[in-house]
Amino acid sequence: MKTKTTIFSLAIGLLIAQNASAYQLQPLKKNLFPNAIESESLKPVKQELIFYPLTFFISGFELGTEFETRKNNTLRVSAGYFMSYTANTYNQFGNFNAEYDNMEGFRSEVQYRFYSRDFSAPDNFFIGIYGVYKNISLSGLEESSDYNNGILVYTPVTYKADAFSLGTVLGYRTRFYDIFSMDFFFGGGITPTNIGNTDETHLFVFPFKKSINMRLGLTLGIKI
Repeated sequence: MKTKTTIFSLAIGLLIAQNASAYQLQPLKKNLFPNAIESESLKPVKQELIFYPLTFFISGFELGTEFETRKNNTLRVSAGYFMSYTANTYNQFGNFNAEYDNMEGFRSEVQYRFYSRDFSAPDNFFIGIYGVYKNISLSGLEESSDYNNGILVYTPVTYKADAFSLGTVLGYRTRFYDIFSMDFFFGGGITPTNIGNTDETHLFVFPFKKSINMRLGLTLGIKI
């Protein structure tokens, strides 16, 4: 697993270096020269590779791509894999009567965005409509009391769940050094369908119950 992770990381590093060299890292200087933004010679952006850095905090890794479909509109598609042999997020914020030692899950998302300006613009606001499918498998030991014998009993458990969510986000996107971008967004939606052990696997940052969910996000992009 470590070898595959190292090879993948090197491949991503080479891709970034190759693109950075190709586009010569020309900064936009928009903060120092705001009146020069429109006259800056920008290469058009048609597609980006998208990174989701916040997923690292819940033991995950997610990548996607965003490409222009028509003027001021884009389609973003992403997929992520989550794995932890300690499941720290669930041990800290989940069922306090359990000690989970393994968590594995998958997440995929399709998001359609409506930008206020062209996708190549240095600054942009957007509205996005998204659909998310995710699943999870969580296992460990669950604690219970044996009142007859006055002891604690630890029972092996495995919980599995699937869920589908729909919602909208509002956000801001900025470009820097010509080939890189960053966006921030917030919003929310509903999780109307779910299957399995949704009570045990539900977290505020990774919802599985039928519920209304708030959403915050940050992503990084590189022009491809």
